[in-house]
Amino acid sequence: MTIQANAINTTHQKAQELIARLTSGSRINKASDDIAGFAIAQRQTSQINGLYQATKNLGDGISLVQTADSALEHGSSVLQRKRELAVQANNGILNSNDRANIQKEVDQLKSEFDSIAENTQFNNQKIFDGSFSANIQVGNSEDGVKIQLSDLSELIGDIDVTTADNAETSVQSLDTALQDISDTRSDLGATQNRFESAINELHNASVRHNQSKSAIFDTDFAADLSENEQNKILSQVQIAMMKKNDHNKTFLMELFN
Repeated sequence: MTIQANAINTTHQKAQELIARLTSGSRINKASDDIAGFAIAQRQTSQINGLYQATKNLGDGISLVQTADSALEHGSSVLQRKRELAVQANNGILNSNDRANIQKEVDQLKSEFDSIAENTQFNNQKIFDGSFSANIQVGNSEDGVKIQLSDLSELIGDIDVTTADNAETSVQSLDTALQDISDTRSDLGATQNRFESAINELHNASVRHNQSKSAIFDTDFAADLSENEQNKILSQVQIAMMKKNDHNKTFLMELFN
């Protein structure tokens, strides 16, 4: 009787394990289910979490780059307009009053350009005041890309177009500043491309890790459903045999009594 009871208890425990696996979708619901598999799955989970955070970091990096590039695009437009005015002021037929009027717009544009440098922010941090620096993690490691942006207000000094000679010099200064902005935007574009490529690589790595974890951790529904049905049949047979043995025992006791 004890042997049969133990067998029924073992079958019942197996049924509980199968139901837990089928309900949760996980083959391993506690470390004791598969110690080695559980340890491997935990390492895979750590890798997946690291990849997710690295991807999020890169997304933040792309947002930063786009914010900076948008501000530089605006700044470039302002400098282009200042250059047009400087070229206009270099016209020898203009008088001092004409150039004074042009200088007024140039000064207004300087205020607009300085405002870009002063007010452009990302995550409540000014990024063009010369103090901003950020290291963006590229992969699931310590590797990173440093983004450091210079003080935009120092890119070009005051522009004086009150004389033809000053206007000509100003055109040269503005050309240099415009080239500096163009170079910075090119660097930012290359950085964004690198970030986007890294995100694709991280996504592929995450898929691989999830597949590996799934192979270890996930329930094989077809196999477990089949085993569960077999376990039900076994349980029914064991219970029937126990009842039969109980009946035989009762019959013999009655016979000898």
